[in-house]
Amino acid sequence: YCSKVSSTSTGYLNFRLALPVEHGDDAANHATTRFGHKSGRVGGMKRKKLAKGQGSVSVSSSIASSAAAAASRSGRKQQQQHFQHFQHLQHTFRPIGVFRSCFKEKYGTPRQGQVTTQTRGYLELSSDVSPESMEGLTDFSHLWIIFVFHINTNKVISSKVKAPRLGGASIGVFATRAPHRINPIGQTLAMLERVDLKRKRIYFKGIDLIEGTPVLDIKPLHPADLPASSAIRFPPWIAQPQSVLNVTWSEEALKQLEHDFKPTNISHFKNPKEMRLAISESISLDPRTLHSKAKHDNGLFGIMFDGLDVAFRVSSKAAHVVKVSARLKKKKQHGLDGDGNGEEKDGGFAASEERDANGRRMHGLRTKEWLASLEAELKQRNSSQ
Repeated sequence: YCSKVSSTSTGYLNFRLALPVEHGDDAANHATTRFGHKSGRVGGMKRKKLAKGQGSVSVSSSIASSAAAAASRSGRKQQQQHFQHFQHLQHTFRPIGVFRSCFKEKYGTPRQGQVTTQTRGYLELSSDVSPESMEGLTDFSHLWIIFVFHINTNKVISSKVKAPRLGGASIGVFATRAPHRINPIGQTLAMLERVDLKRKRIYFKGIDLIEGTPVLDIKPLHPADLPASSAIRFPPWIAQPQSVLNVTWSEEALKQLEHDFKPTNISHFKNPKEMRLAISESISLDPRTLHSKAKHDNGLFGIMFDGLDVAFRVSSKAAHVVKVSARLKKKKQHGLDGDGNGEEKDGGFAASEERDANGRRMHGLRTKEWLASLEAELKQRNSSQ
């Protein structure tokens, strides 16, 4: 489990990463008490039935019940000892920095970064991490990034999860890279692009991290990490090629990308062509949910990409980008900057996170309001051509 326990002067969060026994003796005692209460109630009911002549309990069944109760008590004692043992293995980790990404939300973020080679982001190190820790990094081509799935919304940890590439079928969580895990820790491999010692930033290509992801550690890819191809084994559902969408762009969307490609909007790309390739890669992996694929063919969808909102229509195995627009920015606010100094900073891009009673986002991409407005705009555009 992962829970926020404190925040440092730099504004980064400390996380307690513990085994799923974080309540230790309290949880065990609570379970024991509940079991005892239940046993007492059941025993009392049996005694009442016997007194009223409504039932009978054989001697053999009573002995068996006593033996089962004794075994249960022994099991509970062992479980409590097990909890106490693992309590000593708890560790508290603090992030070394935060990841700044072209992906602003889960929707549209690839599940593996290496399948989108043009996507970009950088790790911004905490103020208490020395620039000397980055010396020697540029001798490596790829780095492992260990991070926290910090925006999980699940309230229950399941032993099995539904894998998208299995068509929604369930499989053991440890056989997947699902974010909803006992300990919500992720690991990804990314290509090192450059290192900025002065600003304490490490730039990457081929990423699958969301904006604001806490990073626990980075490690260089070592030749020993690459096993012989003959020794590698995958299940068929992983080995089979992933279906991709053929992505095209409308002339209007290309003009909008050129117009809105400004330093005030874009943080991770050098030119519109570079950004277009990255957007096309991300859309080609088909970010739609299984429900959307089944129910909304020829539908309109949208992703947040860097400082832009990108709308596209999907039909069969093709996606057509129809609109690109700069996302509105939040108002500037006072707070801590990346180095922990109190000064005015940009609030970042608005993500339209106001939600209704059912948890659905009320404004912005992929809402009914957005869909109706976009449909009307496209209809007007077609009628004028």
